[in-house]
Amino acid sequence: MYRTEKHSLIFCIFIVTLILNFGYTVAYAQQKTITAAYTKFETHLRKLEKTSLPFITSDPDENQRRIIDNIHGISQEEHLFFDWEGYTITATRLSEKFSKPFLQEFINDNHSRIPSMQTDTIGGNNMYIRSVWQEVQGSETVLISVYMWPGADSLTNLLDFRTSNIRNTAYEKIFCDLLRLDLLPGFILLNQQTNSFRFCGREITLPMSCSWLNISNLQCSGKGQMNWSQFLEIQSATHMLRSFIYRPMPENSTKEDARVVPVIFEGVPAKALRLRIRLHMPKEALGGSNLLIAYYVVAPVRNRYVACVMSHFDDEAPANALPELLSMVMKLKK
Repeated sequence: MYRTEKHSLIFCIFIVTLILNFGYTVAYAQQKTITAAYTKFETHLRKLEKTSLPFITSDPDENQRRIIDNIHGISQEEHLFFDWEGYTITATRLSEKFSKPFLQEFINDNHSRIPSMQTDTIGGNNMYIRSVWQEVQGSETVLISVYMWPGADSLTNLLDFRTSNIRNTAYEKIFCDLLRLDLLPGFILLNQQTNSFRFCGREITLPMSCSWLNISNLQCSGKGQMNWSQFLEIQSATHMLRSFIYRPMPENSTKEDARVVPVIFEGVPAKALRLRIRLHMPKEALGGSNLLIAYYVVAPVRNRYVACVMSHFDDEAPANALPELLSMVMKLKK
């Protein structure tokens, strides 16, 4: 009896060890596949950076048209919010007059985070005040620039630029000019009630119920989600895409697979990094699958570079296919 029980115990230990070793082997193989895909996609991005020219011309009017066409915004109460060239921009008209006492008060209220304020000119003799600092937000360092100048009624206009991307002071001044001279057309502002939206220079009609989670971040129930930004230079687009790719995963999720797949993005052949992500949450709480499929792509589209992140749950489309929203802008190559 003793020998039988001992043999059974040894056999159980052997089985448990075998299962643990198998689990470790599978996890190691998964991680090796994911690392290889990341390396392959990084090589693709670096090649794009070396071979792609900026969409900037020698014609100032054409450049301004392209800049304006890349701006997306939304109006909420007394604020205007914009997404442009990797920046999140907030425009506010303050009730305080632009004066030395007000500026000193502003500095005193923000002395802990504003290292300095500089006086400069914008649009000729109109003075503006610029302050720049950075803040660590989660895993990212956010660069913040604030511009202030007097309006026609001497009230203070304030522009707040924030980016974890490459900061471009020339672009910031261009945006200040566009806003100060009232050159931003109404079509750049999103209508949250509409069934269509601008995407990379074309209008897309939505035949399904969708909602804006943020500027240029659209979710359609059961049809997928997409988040994008538009750029004149490839380096800014790839920098933005990398910030999404290498962002730490939430604690309740695990990457199960990664691969680089050929796609057609807005009619342009491209490569996308495809991730399969398991959300460790009850399916009942999610209303369906807990397996998320995400695509990361950057491509030249109609005189701009587009960095786009798209995702859907695996029960929202057949295997090796895309749900309705994503298929409006991207096709998987067979």
